[in-house]
Amino acid sequence: MSDRSGAGTLWSVSLIIALLCPPVGSAGAAEDPTRTHNLDELAARDGNKPYELLVKDGLYASERTIFHDTVTGAEMWRLTHERANDRHVYYDVPAWNVDGSVMYLLHGGDVGSNQWLVAADCSWMRPADPSGRHFTNPQWSWRDRRWIYYLREGRVERFDWTTGRSVELFDLAGATGIPPRSFRLQPPHPLDDRLLFDSRSSGRFFVLNADGSGFREIPTDGRWATGDAIHRTRWTKSADYQVFLGQNRRLDADGNRIDESVQCLADLDGTLTNCNIGDMDRGGHPDTTVDGEWITGSYRPPKGAINIIHRSGDQKTARRIFYSATDHHSSNTWDGRWHITDNSVPEGGTPIDIRGLTTIDSHVLVSLDGRAQIILHYHYSSYGRDENTHPAPVSSPDGTKIMYDSDMLARGEIKRESTGNADVWIVVVRRPFPARNLTASVRNGEIRLTWQRPLHAEKEIYWHSGNLAREIEGYCVLRAEQSGGPYAQIHDGIVTGTSYTDRSAEPGKAYYYVVQAVEHSGLASLYSNEVCASTSSAAWQGEVRHFYEAEYGQLALLMVPQMEWQDASGGWYVGTFAMAPDPNYPLEPYPAKVAITVNAPKAGGYALWARVRQYGESGAFSVSLDDERARELAAPQGEWGWVRLAGTIELSAGPHEVVLSTMDGSVGLDAICLTDDSGFTPSGLGTWDTEPPAPPEGLTVSRIDATTNRVSWSPSKQRDFHHYNVYCGRDAEYAPTNHRLLLSPTDTEIIDWGIPPGWNTVYKVTAVDRFGNESAPVVLPPQG
Repeated sequence: MSDRSGAGTLWSVSLIIALLCPPVGSAGAAEDPTRTHNLDELAARDGNKPYELLVKDGLYASERTIFHDTVTGAEMWRLTHERANDRHVYYDVPAWNVDGSVMYLLHGGDVGSNQWLVAADCSWMRPADPSGRHFTNPQWSWRDRRWIYYLREGRVERFDWTTGRSVELFDLAGATGIPPRSFRLQPPHPLDDRLLFDSRSSGRFFVLNADGSGFREIPTDGRWATGDAIHRTRWTKSADYQVFLGQNRRLDADGNRIDESVQCLADLDGTLTNCNIGDMDRGGHPDTTVDGEWITGSYRPPKGAINIIHRSGDQKTARRIFYSATDHHSSNTWDGRWHITDNSVPEGGTPIDIRGLTTIDSHVLVSLDGRAQIILHYHYSSYGRDENTHPAPVSSPDGTKIMYDSDMLARGEIKRESTGNADVWIVVVRRPFPARNLTASVRNGEIRLTWQRPLHAEKEIYWHSGNLAREIEGYCVLRAEQSGGPYAQIHDGIVTGTSYTDRSAEPGKAYYYVVQAVEHSGLASLYSNEVCASTSSAAWQGEVRHFYEAEYGQLALLMVPQMEWQDASGGWYVGTFAMAPDPNYPLEPYPAKVAITVNAPKAGGYALWARVRQYGESGAFSVSLDDERARELAAPQGEWGWVRLAGTIELSAGPHEVVLSTMDGSVGLDAICLTDDSGFTPSGLGTWDTEPPAPPEGLTVSRIDATTNRVSWSPSKQRDFHHYNVYCGRDAEYAPTNHRLLLSPTDTEIIDWGIPPGWNTVYKVTAVDRFGNESAPVVLPPQG
């Protein structure tokens, strides 16, 4: 072990800064294929979309493409494909409804509406209101998954997207005499019982109960009555309904306009407090944390930062959580843990400029204490100051996905004339949290399994119970014939409740069960805890092979989560990589620690294994169990490897706490395994399924016209099926990679449109399961 002095901390900082600052000559250069993440075939498709071929019963075919970032490995979804601008609404305006089952997008296609709804798994898309009604300032309800609030000619209405019916709640223009087009509806309060409005032309602010009652004005001192002075009006999300007010200019004592930013908090009685909170510059794009207590905002160059401050305005609470090069649109994730920013990668204090046209943006997760920063995705855009193609990342309700806008593929050589046209994209941040407290009971020869919903919050939040797994649609029950798997799903579809009875178990045979949570998007969690049962007993039988994810442990501040989507089990691990701290908030001294609770289903002697690695000349963890004497566990260099803690640990049946700590700044921990099987050695990703599904069958292709083909195949019979990948190339020799990827539908047919004239098309189709395993391709014959 090495002494982690100040020099060690600086080494850790320099490592992360190096990750944030790729060499200008390699990252993003025009000849660098990672500029479009190698999506060559997809970028080649152009022309006018044949909407008439893509619609059936009012629903349009999926346009989703799923691929991996070529730098970070993160899973990416491109949601739309259209020459016109497609985008989500704004950086702090929820794009998903409250349970994450439907997304709202602004779709540029000309089919009578530019406002569209898209299923979370992208299995369908459709105009938001098929009757052609247009919504102004639409906002999802945080109470009911069906409702959208919006303005229509100065009236407040509520739309039910499942029935197509609207209800008028209040006539704002009639009650105030203000011109209808002056009003803006802001995102609803998290309690969803009050709506907030401002009027930019008059500088006035209003509140309305969500049922249309209790309309009232928030009185202010008149400083906002300057035409376009209002820049931002938002609920702070606090329980006392405090409002954030921001302006880009103010009136001086003589009534003259001064270009100067003023940020204030306002109570509903008009009391203004904490003006210039956090000293945010003009257009600081503020957002508040999910509990309403903290405000994040940006500093423009030369200050270049994202800061966080308590809503009390106490400057002692202000701290810098991210150093940046440019202004940004960024927000806090709804799981209450992270800030997501799209800041340009710093390089000498200015954005990296590629041939004077593009900037390189990295989507970065920043922990709200400023200790961890995780690059999710490298985003290449030509947006400049074009609002339509500004990324403006926004979180899904559970923080598992980030949506953003990008014109990345509009910058290719073939589509140079389309520069500036945006599409909507998603980067997958993490898998859902797993189900909790799985138990088994036996009655009348049947095995009944029960579990609890995932625990999503580390603390209670005033407007939720703390059980915040809102995007979960249901669960899958899997079983194995030995502890630790391999597991197989034992039913079709998903279970929508929190219990399941296994009626297929053979009499007297012991089975080992786990449960997997599945979102409406199809994104699946890691496994729950494992239980054992037979048709005659719920007692544990046989050997134990239990796996535990490090990222679900209790972390000390210098042990931070890190994303490694393809090489770490579940896509995350923990490591000792800390960012440069705010000088007012120094880092705590080493050791860095993680505490993991394990469960021994029976008393006996156990071995403890850890999946670890290190990047320096040496690196190790000190491991203790139930506060007993610590033992050292050395990490292999470079690659992940399973290492056994020396000796055998005697455990009583029940829970125990394993603490892994380190004084080294270059080690990582992915998972641990507790087993009483002396002949067992864990490998790979542990229990994570790595078996590819069977390939599709019955593939056919037919020519519609010179630039359009129809490709179809038979449905996958995999119970854990997630999506198909459709590839296209010029001959049968190409590999199915990002270069040749077209679409990732859940349906068994695509319309391949916009094919460059004269191209041969050789199709390959694969099936992908919930674990990300991809089948061998099935090749379709060449089409000249």
